[in-house]
Amino acid sequence: MRTSELVDLEPLLTASSGPLWTRLRRLPDGLRTARLGEALVLLRHADGRAALGNRAFGQGILEDLGSGLDPRYVARRRRSLLHLSGAEHARMRRLASPAFKPGAIDRMRPLMRRTFGELVDRTIPGPVVDAVAAWTHPYPIPVICSALGIPAADLPLYSRTADAWTLALFDASAVPEGLAAHDELDAHVRRLVEARRAEPADDLITDLIQQQEDLTTEDLTALVSALIMAGTDTTRLQLASCLEFLAGRPDLWAELKKDPGLIPAAVEEMARLTPVASFLRRVATADATVNGLDIPAGTRIILAIPAMNRDPDVYADPHAYDLGRPAAAATLSFGGGAHYCLGGQLGRVEMQEALGTLLGRVARLEPAGPPTWRPLRSLQGPARLPIRYEPERGSNRA
Repeated sequence: MRTSELVDLEPLLTASSGPLWTRLRRLPDGLRTARLGEALVLLRHADGRAALGNRAFGQGILEDLGSGLDPRYVARRRRSLLHLSGAEHARMRRLASPAFKPGAIDRMRPLMRRTFGELVDRTIPGPVVDAVAAWTHPYPIPVICSALGIPAADLPLYSRTADAWTLALFDASAVPEGLAAHDELDAHVRRLVEARRAEPADDLITDLIQQQEDLTTEDLTALVSALIMAGTDTTRLQLASCLEFLAGRPDLWAELKKDPGLIPAAVEEMARLTPVASFLRRVATADATVNGLDIPAGTRIILAIPAMNRDPDVYADPHAYDLGRPAAAATLSFGGGAHYCLGGQLGRVEMQEALGTLLGRVARLEPAGPPTWRPLRSLQGPARLPIRYEPERGSNRA
């Protein structure tokens, strides 16, 4: 198989507008593979699930940034949970997993409601707000940092460095800022870890220190960084995408207000239709076969999650919003396999609580102008989202 013979996705990324999930709808029906540059793009749900579960494929983010990266940045990224593999990856995920167990996440629900409620209350009575700047961007960091025991005064540092990390993952020109952010935050976390060793507290960092394994300060620093990354940018963007979706559909907003019990299913369906991690990048570390498709070692592949999430072989009427879809038709919005999103369930619950809080405060909402979308080769979602809304009568400050 030669990628040069495949449909080229580049025109879709340069000659049209809108988020990736709207652009991929322009591809021919039934297409299994395409290309983007030298990468093989997989488009079908079954192939995506198989590739995510195949250990022959390693992370391809650093490879896609090209050669000539600062070796200090490469070394730091390869110590991160996102880039680890094998036994060390399994060990670090196991150590981090208690923070993401259902009971631990449920205990954070009141904090989520309070945090998002305060953000909304600051903007009442509106009537127009940039929902990204005012609501979704500042929301996740206070939640995960409070659970970790990070002082409120340090939240701007954690928010700023999380932004720099994410940008550097997709833009080689941002690597110097990404490396500086890693260095700054690592130094801060090391001091915090040492403080907790000397004086334990009721927080996740203390819980990690007190686990049975002999964790080094470097281990703990990497773990805390992973927890922050797992609970930040994807949640910000997915929640913003959900609000953009709902703002143009007043009937759906009214349906959720009438029956808030539908919120979890709505979050799943909107994440299927508007996935933040739209291009998952991998590289074949050995010759591999995916459902009969031979992929030689060294091949860079891209999993086009929006196409996979709308695969007609898996989803009836795949482009429709349908809260009655069977749970077995699991989306790939949170990845899969060994690198399934560590903070996937945390993100789901954060979105559920944010939407529930907003539904209780806002009678209706609608677009107040076109959104500005993030660059297509990065995590997807609105960078700016003007929304006009009407507060519920009796809402705080309404």
